[in-house]
Parts: sequence; structure tokens; C-alpha cells
Amino acid sequence: MTRGAAFFDLDRTLLAGAACSVSLCGYNTVMDLAACDTPAVIVPFEGHAEREQRIRADRLATLAGITVLSPAALTPDRLAAAVEAAAAAAPRQPLPLATDGAARAADLILTIPRRPR
Repeated sequence: MTRGAAFFDLDRTLLAGAACSVSLCGYNTVMDLAACDTPAVIVPFEGHAEREQRIRADRLATLAGITVLSPAALTPDRLAAAVEAAAAAAPRQPLPLATDGAARAADLILTIPRRPR
């Protein structure tokens, strides 16, 4: 059975249980994908001279289990073939990323000596 989730429903638990993720290549999406083993088909946003999603997508394309499709060449058949291939592939390895940056920053800030007033 195929089930989709709108972007606002997506969380890491849902992503981790998916057979394949189809998404843009925004920063949060990339971090979520990097932290799980779910195969992904990425279609980076390329409008209005935007380049950041394409840059991220090109880097992710070097990883096993990540397929990047150009929006300009996207067709329903190409997307379906990419999703089927990704879902049939072996799970990929999550990247060893530290995702506790906010907590670590707060801990570091608390170690800074206070200046006398």
C-alpha cells in the first residue's frame, strides 16, 4: 500500500518508517534524511536563481540510496521509476551527525565567566 504524507505531517519517526522519501532539498529535510536510513528521491527547488538546494542535492547524490532528479526533466514516469528503485534498494547508512547543537551551545555559554558590573 502506498501512503503519502504532506510536508507538515512529516516528522523523523514517519520518515524513518517510510519505504522512500520524495522531497525538496531544504536544510531541515537534508538533516532529517541524513539521520535515518530511508532511501530518498530528491527534487531540489531551482526557481528564482536559487542554488542552495541544488548544491545540497549534488552533495547528497554521492551517497548510496539518494537519487536526485532535476525539476526541469521531471515526469511522472521518471519519478515513479526513481521511487520504485529507491524503495527496492537496501537501506542506506545514516550519517554520523551531531544533532544536539543547541544543547551543546547552551552548555558552552554557561561556562563563560561573567564580567563584573
